[in-house]
Amino acid sequence: MAEKWMPGGPAGPRMTVEAAFLVTGRGVIVAGTIDSGEFRPGQTVRVSGPGGSFDSTVRAIDIFCRQGARKNNRIGLLLTGVRKEQFEAGQQIVGWID
Repeated sequence: MAEKWMPGGPAGPRMTVEAAFLVTGRGVIVAGTIDSGEFRPGQTVRVSGPGGSFDSTVRAIDIFCRQGARKNNRIGLLLTGVRKEQFEAGQQIVGWID
């Protein structure tokens, strides 16, 4: 089955952006709370908001005191090929599903 975007569906990974940070030597980490689904390293994601949308890839996931990155967890996604200035609170990050 071809992969597709699952924008806000019950099974699709979706996160609301709260903040973005530039970490020297690592890159941009986008912090927020998972609204649905589960993110994983290597996953392609789409960031969308009032200013448009763009794609990136999850390089790593930072999560405090838990294993896995599931609904209602506060996490940080280390994304590739992005700049901190591209993010603002309220944007949605949606992942690919099979």
